Amino acid sequence: MKYRLYLVALLSMLCSGGLYLSAQQMPTRYLMGDQKISSEEHHEIPCVRPVPKQLADHPSQIARRPYDVLRYDLTMDWRVPLSQPANHAPNRAYNGVNRISMRIDSMMVQTIELDAQGLAIDSVIRNNNTKLAFEQSNTLLTVHLTVPASVDDQFELDIYYRQVNMANPADYNGFYSAVTGMVVGPNPDDTVRANMCYTMSEPESAMAWMPCNDRPYDKAQSSITVLVPEGYVVCSNGLLQQHLSGLDADLHEVWHYADTTQIATYLMVAAAAQFSQFDGDPYRRVTDSSLSVPAPIYVLKQDSIDYAANLEWMQGKTVEMLRSHSLYYGEYPFVKYAQTLLFPFFNGSMEHQTNTTHHRHCLTDRWESVVAHEMMHQWTGDLVTCATWNDIWLNEGGATYGEFLWRERAYGIDVARQQLQAARDRNYFRNDFALSQPAVYGISMANLFNNGTTYVKAGWVYSMLRTLVGDSTYFATMKEYFRHFAFQSVETEDMVRFFESRVINPPVSFRQFFDQWIYYPGHPTYSATVDAVSAGGSGYDVTVHFHQDTTFPGSIGVFHMPVGLRFHSVDSLQTFDTTFINDRADQMLSVHVPFLPGTMVIDEDQLILCVRSTPEIVVGVSDEASSQQQPTLYPNPVRDGSTLHIRYQCETAQPVRIEIFDATGRCIQRVHDGAMVSGSFREDVPTSTLADGSYVVRVSVGEKFYFATFIVAH
Repeated sequence: MKYRLYLVALLSMLCSGGLYLSAQQMPTRYLMGDQKISSEEHHEIPCVRPVPKQLADHPSQIARRPYDVLRYDLTMDWRVPLSQPANHAPNRAYNGVNRISMRIDSMMVQTIELDAQGLAIDSVIRNNNTKLAFEQSNTLLTVHLTVPASVDDQFELDIYYRQVNMANPADYNGFYSAVTGMVVGPNPDDTVRANMCYTMSEPESAMAWMPCNDRPYDKAQSSITVLVPEGYVVCSNGLLQQHLSGLDADLHEVWHYADTTQIATYLMVAAAAQFSQFDGDPYRRVTDSSLSVPAPIYVLKQDSIDYAANLEWMQGKTVEMLRSHSLYYGEYPFVKYAQTLLFPFFNGSMEHQTNTTHHRHCLTDRWESVVAHEMMHQWTGDLVTCATWNDIWLNEGGATYGEFLWRERAYGIDVARQQLQAARDRNYFRNDFALSQPAVYGISMANLFNNGTTYVKAGWVYSMLRTLVGDSTYFATMKEYFRHFAFQSVETEDMVRFFESRVINPPVSFRQFFDQWIYYPGHPTYSATVDAVSAGGSGYDVTVHFHQDTTFPGSIGVFHMPVGLRFHSVDSLQTFDTTFINDRADQMLSVHVPFLPGTMVIDEDQLILCVRSTPEIVVGVSDEASSQQQPTLYPNPVRDGSTLHIRYQCETAQPVRIEIFDATGRCIQRVHDGAMVSGSFREDVPTSTLADGSYVVRVSVGEKFYFATFIVAH
């Protein structure tokens, strides 16, 4: 009871403002209030949502409860778990109280359902004066109101609870308590260096450390207060409002954080250890360099000494990335960007709003791409949040593409593309060309963090959307998207409708684009043949037969995409690009190339998530385009399995290579490869083993290439 009264008093002071510094005492920092978007800047979208054809029976998937959480004011006492002696078993017991302010949005609400797992609920108090009955079952906390609530009723629930689950979570989700000397792996480096407690919640583990509405659609304001032993530092969301010490004989400390922006429960965090705070230079906003954003890094004291150079590197990269991401997608939207290095922790990072948490290896091993990824989440995931876990691709695909955008700005487009392509081959195509990959939308909770689909393919969707509409339109529209949906949660269809309302007449309709890439699995497979080449005007007319394989299981069928073809000159470095809309399985194209083409490459810059079964096609030329050295083929067509004769000449002694390619561009036979003296020569090629069809002969004489086509017709 003494503990409860203490918490009640503390919570009351926090919520009433009794523990806040005055405006004159507050440090000079940029506050989010200066950055709010006015309603005049928004272009409202009609609320009537067209139902996509493949989702006629699958409208919005948000499972709404009959209330809207307005604010969480959470207080937790972590003194016991943080006071465990070295080499003792972790003690995860702590007490807490969460004040949940909510507004009712339905008629005659008699019960309030909240989420709580592994927590013993002691009592629920309404508006600080009425004790309410409640029930607990599995992960559900059901609170019974004494009087039914109606639309727009507002009240507060103070929920007093205890953490009673003593086993640390194997996946590090929920509440984790580490004790100095704990061994968490087989290597000498896997021993815990200092007592530490932290929370980790994605996707639905906030309920394991606080009662809440643990669903990403319901964002609220929040404050988090943690009681810790003397000497411990607490990191959390938003700005530090109060740090109190020497409160009583226990010599404990109170750390109180708060923010005015909306946050989903899975993005709330608290971490406590004997951290060192490394500040470095703040980020200066690109919109006004006189406004700065603190970017501290919290690190264990020994690591701050052993990895001092890495800390300088990480803080410098952080400021550079904040600027880069802000230039691409609009100004950084929050009051700070902190990073906390944890151990033990899962081998990755988590984009908690304004306070990303990393495994300490992010510092010790300089995980540059991870730093860029988690920071981009502050836009794609934190500022604009997936409303359901079906839509998690919006978060993870955007952050994955954020890695690309950082590398593009820092190291150039070629380096960035190599990274994107390597991730595609390693994680999406894998060993089965993605046959085992599900659709991006609606992945099961058990497979939610599917690297190949949720991250890599989804990242490619952002990239292909940029390719579809062009750089200027893409970045302008995305900036407006983030302004329009700032601090809200959205579904996939919200992005579809937003692009439909902002971009007129795209090369491929956004309905088709998102249907094929998000709601269905798979990708296109492209191949092509060159059926004819002839001299025409100032160049050559090339007839291309383009084919898209539509047999990927469960896919939409034909993917509609702008596909690029690049023609390379026979004897120079000249190239010629053309793009067409591929919207059929088979298309015949006529392309005028301003020079004699030697090869044609499908999507050479690899802008489409696809398989190219014939990435490079050899182009032949007709007799009208022949030079004196052009090879002569006879008989042509070759019938009844006759021998093909290839006649060619060398002006001087040079290396000669003669190869035969089939219609897919695959080299099927090397006829000759070696040095030749000057003169005229003939090679004889049996054709009895060749199937009916068109073939290309390429004769390489020194550094020049000559082509001719022949047909086999038995």
